[in-house]
Amino acid sequence: MDNVTPSHLTINSPTVDVTYKVPSLVNEGMVCAWSEFVWGHMAKPDECLICLRQIWGAKGEYARNDWNSWKDPEVLYGKICDFVKRSEGDIRHAFAVPGLLRAGSTHAHRHNIMAVGTICLDIDRGDIEANRQKAVEWMGEPGMELFSGGVTAEGQRKRHLWWRLPIERHHDLNWISALRRDLAVSCGGDTSFERSTQIIRIGGSVHLKGTPRLVEMIHVRR
Repeated sequence: MDNVTPSHLTINSPTVDVTYKVPSLVNEGMVCAWSEFVWGHMAKPDECLICLRQIWGAKGEYARNDWNSWKDPEVLYGKICDFVKRSEGDIRHAFAVPGLLRAGSTHAHRHNIMAVGTICLDIDRGDIEANRQKAVEWMGEPGMELFSGGVTAEGQRKRHLWWRLPIERHHDLNWISALRRDLAVSCGGDTSFERSTQIIRIGGSVHLKGTPRLVEMIHVRR
């Protein structure tokens, strides 16, 4: 990873051997609030999984999935916090598939997606504020909004906008994919979110490209 500050620095010389711990940027409260918004309103089958993913390498070419059972929300949110902190310490980006996957899944393929409870828009190009306003005119004010940690070439902070879906839409994956695609095309978003398996940065985690930045929650409404 280019230009990334590690979680610790070790200085060795003939006269000094010091390990300096860099303070963590992870915000556990934001991690839990983000997780509750994404999954907390969803109907939970007896057996389903949440897929977290670490990404690293100069071009994000390496990945490792971390699978967690969705039974006890408080236990799950604690595991997500641990995952995010561990990822920061390992100098890896912390992502998640924002949906429920079938028990026994070993890959986040589309046929393993059981339900998706949100629409997410990653505004990463153009006039960020103007594109946000377009999205609000279409969808209404987002229930959750974050600075993603990225910055455009013009110096504008990129945004993640989230809306919860009514429960009757959670299994309508084709409709969700089409809406996410159309919203992205019209509002300067990442069109990769047409895929129901598309990963997104976990709120409260650390964006590690260049100067480390918090994936900062602006607001959340349940």
